[in-house]
Amino acid sequence: MRGKALYFFGTKEELIEVFKEASLKLDFKLFDFLDTDHKEAKVYQSIEEIEDIGISLYGTNKEKMFLIIPKDEIPKKRAVKLRDGGFSYHADQGNNPKSLVFDPGGVYRNYEAIIVGEINTISNDEWSLKMYNVLHKIFKKNFTHYHSSNYLSKVAEEKLDEGVRLTRGVGMPTLYDLAK
Repeated sequence: MRGKALYFFGTKEELIEVFKEASLKLDFKLFDFLDTDHKEAKVYQSIEEIEDIGISLYGTNKEKMFLIIPKDEIPKKRAVKLRDGGFSYHADQGNNPKSLVFDPGGVYRNYEAIIVGEINTISNDEWSLKMYNVLHKIFKKNFTHYHSSNYLSKVAEEKLDEGVRLTRGVGMPTLYDLAK
């Protein structure tokens, strides 16, 4: 499978609304797959439980990453032995095929920039494709489609008009920013 991805620029409140609407159509939970220190997955029953959702602390995408999985699914991590003898615990779509990858992006330093978010899947799993389509329809309905596969929330559109950077990272040249 080639994979499916959509990219978006939005705020915490706008992401919460998207996920609330999605939860009316499918039951799901999220887990933090960047937490490699713990064998047990850190699971969130709703996006609202994630304290700093929609906020970019470092001005880059992929700061926070979650897998969206069915509510009844148990997230799987694999242990990777480290050179010092310890272990690191990793999760991805390879060991969780019923999933989507969710990178929330968000607002950096009080609108110095808005960092792109992403939802994607490389899985052919029926649930994954259905969840992707549910989220895609909600973004399509509530956000403005902008250049290829980007979606802008109302706030992101306003901020773009004000000259705020919509970008993958504040350290990248502005040449790569989303522009009018």
